[in-house]
Amino acid sequence: MIPLLSILRQDDCGNLATCTFTVTVIDDDAPVAICQDLTVLLDDTGNATITADQLNFGSNDNCGVESLAINVDTFDCSNVGANQVTLTVTDIHGNTATCVASVTVLDNTAPIAVCQDITLELGDDGTVTIDPLAIRWWFQ
Repeated sequence: MIPLLSILRQDDCGNLATCTFTVTVIDDDAPVAICQDLTVLLDDTGNATITADQLNFGSNDNCGVESLAINVDTFDCSNVGANQVTLTVTDIHGNTATCVASVTVLDNTAPIAVCQDITLELGDDGTVTIDPLAIRWWFQ
């Protein structure tokens, strides 16, 4: 809201003068972005998701924070270890500030090895050769 104000002045002889003016209030102060680091575990499908609220550690603004956003919110096996994620804080007047948090991704889920039994006969010389294609195995 932009208020319209008037001033009334009187000189020594009793004459009155009035002027009207508009006051425009501008918020050009950026918010204060405060991050916290985070550790996440990959789920059984090898994925993890985070939100901006998880990285926020009390970001604030003199007129109020409108939104929080992060530049990366999903992780997979290729992200195991430390990852830098930027939190962007936007106030109600469009001013922004950023901070960077470290998101450490852990993979604590062991793979499941699935094997297949095979039967082989020893040769006359008491040895056997195993064809690698005969042993089928894979990880889940």
